[in-house]
Formats: sequence, structure tokens, C-alpha cells
Amino acid sequence: MVNDGGTPINEILNSIGFSNRITIINHFKNLGISTARNTGIKLSKGKYIAYLDDDDIYYPNHLETLVNCLENSEYKVAYSDACMISQVHTNANTVKISKSFPYSFDFSKDKILVHNISPTLCFMHNKACFSDTGFFNENLFANEDWDLWIRLSRNYDFKHIKKVTAEFRRDISEKTITTTQSKEFYDSMKIIFNNTQQYTKNKPLIRTAQKLQLICMKDAINKSYMRSKYNYSVGILPAKLLLYILKKTIH
Repeated sequence: MVNDGGTPINEILNSIGFSNRITIINHFKNLGISTARNTGIKLSKGKYIAYLDDDDIYYPNHLETLVNCLENSEYKVAYSDACMISQVHTNANTVKISKSFPYSFDFSKDKILVHNISPTLCFMHNKACFSDTGFFNENLFANEDWDLWIRLSRNYDFKHIKKVTAEFRRDISEKTITTTQSKEFYDSMKIIFNNTQQYTKNKPLIRTAQKLQLICMKDAINKSYMRSKYNYSVGILPAKLLLYILKKTIH
């Protein structure tokens, strides 16, 4: 467990009797999600890597489902589906307002070059994969998971398990996305698309879809769209147009 410069959690673990079962690494300050994940990965001793942020939830069958898939197949990377809880912070408490299932994309080496396919908590992969791809890019402050999935996808096929095994949250309170955060998503998307040029050189439709993603996202930032109207992980390219483009690129 990596505490990335946050509130000390040792007392909480002691209170539930987990202190002897969990290794805690405390960063002296917030170093960012990529660095935090890399710290945990490098110190891990298991065969497989899975990811759980402090506001996400694994269902009881989550790890078992993914491990069984990887142990009983030739796949090195697998991912399940997750439920998204939309919530609003009030002065009194956090209020859940809806459940949805925005991610259930089958794996495609082309589609993943245009948009992310699943939240980080849905993934599990063999730790040895890092020897081919490297770790999370610590220079990215958004879309760092998508960047890693693209690199993994150049070496491995992914197994999509169409089963909801986890839960994550989106805060749709007003002004939850700042201008700085929005720019980080936009800038990271530009970097990712630039880094994938070697894979899109002879795929003009994918390059067109990437350009449209950037145009639509910049327009969203200029209009100050809130998270409730825009899912930054997938992008806001008009759904029918994106689907048309991607159907033309599936192999």
C-alpha cells in the first residue's frame, strides 16, 4: 500500500487487524499517481499486478475472476467491467445519485489508440510484462493508465471479461474539474497521440479520430464542461462518428 503524501493510515490498518499483512510505503509528499504506482510495483513480490485506488472498490469475486482467467489461458493481460457511481459532495456528506456502466469495450489494438477501454482497477496483468513495456510514465499527470495499456497492447492481446467485478466513483459536483486539470488531460492526450505515430502511420482513419478527439476536448475545455458532461477517460468525440471511424479500422 502506497500512501502518496496523504493522511497517515497506520492507525486505520491497526484498527482492522491488517497491519501485519500489508506493507505500507509512505511518500514524504505527493509525488503523483504514476510514481505511487511504480513504487508499489517495484516492491511487489507476486506474479500478477492489480490496481486499487483509495476511492475504488473490488467486489469479492474481482481478484479471483481475473486470476482464474490468466492462470487458465495464454493471456498475460485481462480486464473486467466496473460500475460507475456518480456522486455529489454536500456540506453534510457524499450523496450517490446514479449507477452506470460506461465501460464495456472489447479489446482492439486499433480502438485503444483512440480512447481508453477500461478504468485502471479493472486490469490485472503479469508483472513480467513490465520488462517489455516499462513502468507508468511519471511525466504524465493524466491518462497515465491509458498510455501503459497502449504500450502493453503492442506486445500482448488483452482478454475482456464481460462481468462487473468492481466499482469506481465520479464526482459530478460543480467545478470538480479545474482548468489546470482539464489542460493536463488535453496535454497528456496530445503526448499519447504523438507517441503512437509509429502505429498509426498507415492508418489515416485512426489518425483522423485522434485529431477529432483533441478538437472536441479543446472545445470542451473552452466551454468549461463539467465532469458530469464529459468523461475524460473516453473522450467526447460524437459517439456515432467515433463508432463509424472505428468500425472501419477493426481488424
